[in-house]
Amino acid sequence: MNAIRNTLVAGLAVAALAASGAAQAHGWGGPRWSVGINLGLPLYYPGYYPEYYPPAYYAPAPPIYVQQPVVVSAPPSQVVYQYFCPATNAYYPAVPTCTQPWLKVVPDGTVQ
Repeated sequence: MNAIRNTLVAGLAVAALAASGAAQAHGWGGPRWSVGINLGLPLYYPGYYPEYYPPAYYAPAPPIYVQQPVVVSAPPSQVVYQYFCPATNAYYPAVPTCTQPWLKVVPDGTVQ
């Protein structure tokens, strides 16, 4: 009976050692303790997850308004007439009265 019990205990011990070696190989080794000195500088990678960037949003281009030019019609040309007296061969106001009908003359010299 002692032989069976010793064999069983030895088998369980070997299995426990094998399991603990496999567990430590995969990072399941249980609690670990360490002692270190921190000089104020992080000597490790600060984060496992990448930084979150919100999705880019591009606003639509604002509408383009083209103002149409304002068309201003030219005022009617105001022609200033001179009045010519053929009897005295002079213009009004140099001659205040004329014995013949006055002739309307455009400043460029044409008679109307």
